[in-house]
Amino acid sequence: KPIACPSGTYSSTFASISFFNCLNCTTGYLCKPGTDFHPENPCPLGTFADYSNSENPTCSPCTPGFYCQSGLKYSCPPGFYSNTSFSECLPCISGYYCPSSKTTFLSKLPCPPGYFCPPQSIDGLSYPCEPGSFSLSNASTCQICPINHFTSSWKSTACSSCSSSCLAGSSKDISFHSFFSIDQDKSSEFISGPFDSYDYRSPDHNEIRVIAMSVVGGVCLFFTCLFFILILLSSCC
Repeated sequence: KPIACPSGTYSSTFASISFFNCLNCTTGYLCKPGTDFHPENPCPLGTFADYSNSENPTCSPCTPGFYCQSGLKYSCPPGFYSNTSFSECLPCISGYYCPSSKTTFLSKLPCPPGYFCPPQSIDGLSYPCEPGSFSLSNASTCQICPINHFTSSWKSTACSSCSSSCLAGSSKDISFHSFFSIDQDKSSEFISGPFDSYDYRSPDHNEIRVIAMSVVGGVCLFFTCLFFILILLSSCC
């Protein structure tokens, strides 16, 4: 009684009397027991040559966390994921990160609060929210603090109410209406807000010198300079 070549091999030799005439099937191709000719095509995209059941090997759907091409199975790299029968891995979606190889859609991890995760992230701590912004879990971007709220910290998960009114995205509790306020505890302080300024208290005299450029000040300076230029031109002509 003829003996079939085992799974994963084939033989096109007539009247073969030796097991050594059974040749190995090319990786990615499916050779069932007793195959007499090498198959022309590998397993389809999204499947791999599965010989786990040696009596009945099949082209099985690709395993989650892997992608399958030409009948072969490859693990997805960090920053990517896959599901069943994928022929290529997909970038980890925004708001999540894929820290290791073989990540599946269900095993991806949500971005932690205080951070945001763009597509293809491999960890959740690379992109902290800047002062003036915050985020909750699985954020794809940080949100700026709403009007009359601020946060001065990195990695914030919430914003605090301003003591008075402040602009959206504020990183300090600086009131728009008290722009020229004095800090009694410090001789000088840089104020970052809608305008930049220095409030300076002289150590020898109880006086305040404010070096600032505001919108109103800038407009006034422009028209003042323009006025003097016009006077000079009229006098010259």
